[in-house]
Amino acid sequence: MTNKDAIAELARSLSDREHHLDVLISNAGIRRDPVVPCDVLSASMPELQSSMWSSRHSDWADTFCVNTTAHYFLSVAFLPLLAAASQVVLEDGRMGKDDGRGAIVMTSSCASMHNATNVDLTSYATSKAATDHLVKLLAAKFSRFHVRVVGINPGC
Repeated sequence: MTNKDAIAELARSLSDREHHLDVLISNAGIRRDPVVPCDVLSASMPELQSSMWSSRHSDWADTFCVNTTAHYFLSVAFLPLLAAASQVVLEDGRMGKDDGRGAIVMTSSCASMHNATNVDLTSYATSKAATDHLVKLLAAKFSRFHVRVVGINPGC
């Protein structure tokens, strides 16, 4: 999920065997908590700051790489196969796009919309909010190829 070349190879390998891809389910997520935990709802300001400051830059980068960036590269890599699915002529003469083919479903999280928890989910919630926005951006870019992009937020 975090290696762009591996994602490209996966898309190439599938393209060698298949002419189209009806649906891409892009489901990924990791959570990296601060090294110094605290109850964010009751911690004093110094405790909260200490906990938040203990977050590692690499943990934020890893979280975004898996939770957001992987969705982007998977979607881009599989775009030709998804667009081909939308153009498939079905047995009844309808196009694949009329049957919902050529769709990307990205999994986000209800944490993208709120942080009603005593655990610091800042990097996770921020990455999932970015995924929510990525859905909108890719939907706008891919719509002219009849590829739909939708997001789900389990737990909401």
